Amino acid sequence: MVDDLDAEENETNNIPDDSRTDKRLNWSVPEDIRLASAWLHNSKDPVDGNERKADVYWTDVTEEYNKTTETSRKRNRDQLKIRWDRSKKPLSDFHGCWANASRC
Repeated sequence: MVDDLDAEENETNNIPDDSRTDKRLNWSVPEDIRLASAWLHNSKDPVDGNERKADVYWTDVTEEYNKTTETSRKRNRDQLKIRWDRSKKPLSDFHGCWANASRC
């Protein structure tokens, strides 16, 4: 299943930075955590919240993610959107199980 998550989002990045290479970048656990943190940070923004259009929202998520990422591992908006789309179902399933278990 992990291979499915890594399929498309590991393509060459469009970030205009000469330090990037054309090699494929596999996602690591810390990168997944940074993506989830950037998504949450922008979802809970008290000023804009979720009132932004999708492109603006994901641009903000990308900026937040790349602020805490080393230059050679930066990702573009499309890569982050694809990874998030593939990660949110297992995350949601886990959260549901955790919520049910914590009620007992």
